[in-house]
Amino acid sequence: MPRSMLVLLAGLVCLCALPLRAQDAILGQMYGNGVHAYFSGDYVQAHELLTSAINAGSHDPRCYYYRGLAYLKLGRPQEAEGDFQQGAKLETGNLSRPYNVAKALERIQGPSRIKMEQYRVKARMAAAAEGGDAMGGKADEGPVKVGAGEIQLPTADTCTKCHNKESPSFKAFNFDEYKKKIAHPDPRKAGK
Repeated sequence: MPRSMLVLLAGLVCLCALPLRAQDAILGQMYGNGVHAYFSGDYVQAHELLTSAINAGSHDPRCYYYRGLAYLKLGRPQEAEGDFQQGAKLETGNLSRPYNVAKALERIQGPSRIKMEQYRVKARMAAAAEGGDAMGGKADEGPVKVGAGEIQLPTADTCTKCHNKESPSFKAFNFDEYKKKIAHPDPRKAGK
């Protein structure tokens, strides 16, 4: 008798999980359509689709990031900053559902990306600072682990993996000069 109850319980759990997967697929489709609208230059449509995904219960930080980008294009910077902040909170707080945020944002460059990255770095720094010794290692020893992602401390090697002559948008740069302009603080040094 206990075995049949266990099988029945397992079956009920599986049946309950099916609608969640279907909902995730629908939310994923809404997100994808919103991103396509954004890159097509239809920022109003992008906003509407991404808002629909968020209102339907999406916890995907990419929805907030792209809606924030649409807000910027629509001249609504305060709402954009709110979405960047919420996206960063979700990105660092939902470690059980890692989203490939870095890949999703590859095409976003310039002032919009810099603005968004300020929120992402701040959230990672807060998450790393809360992690204490759980982050592992000493300051300046490799990447700082933060959930499914990491903050890579810059070296000439790490920068030139992307910023090199093979990149279609490559511009020559001096690593030491640019390192001073781009802050990559190590949260393991916070308060020292």
